[in-house]
Amino acid sequence: MSVEVAIRTLSEANVAYAVVGAVALAARGASRSTFDFDFMVAERRVLREDFWTVVRDGGAEVEIRQGDYDDPLAGVVRIGGTEPVDIIVAKNRWQSDIVQRAESVQVRGLLLPIPSTADLVLLKLFAGGYRDLDDIRTLLHLSEGRELVREVSAALEGLPAEMHKRWAQLLAERA
Repeated sequence: MSVEVAIRTLSEANVAYAVVGAVALAARGASRSTFDFDFMVAERRVLREDFWTVVRDGGAEVEIRQGDYDDPLAGVVRIGGTEPVDIIVAKNRWQSDIVQRAESVQVRGLLLPIPSTADLVLLKLFAGGYRDLDDIRTLLHLSEGRELVREVSAALEGLPAEMHKRWAQLLAERA
């Protein structure tokens, strides 16, 4: 129910979004278990309390966390429920571009915008956690790597140095 509420609320407000996280990975062939549904948006207005009034009035619990100056994200909105939804608010232009490039894919009976495999890798490189890097290894294995390596390497131009370092480490593992 929370997923449909989030989709409806974002769509009615003309907020572009992309499904990210485990659901997006599964849509690209890398399944893993999860209990939540993650979206990424580029519009900070979703961090305003009044944006979610209708959702709250419908009985859903909404928690808004604003990012600080040095946080890697502008913030996160969590809609509670049996299948919680996290709406991650992008802070950087390259993340906003990923939202805009997302392609419609059939997922759980819904046509949802999903980032390309290369864009998912970029998001995972940015997050940089152990599970994120493991997800990248899985995506590289599933894609047999060559084209994906070229796409990600080209897309890294101008992105944070930490992402380049993580990518180099992953590629060194494959050698």
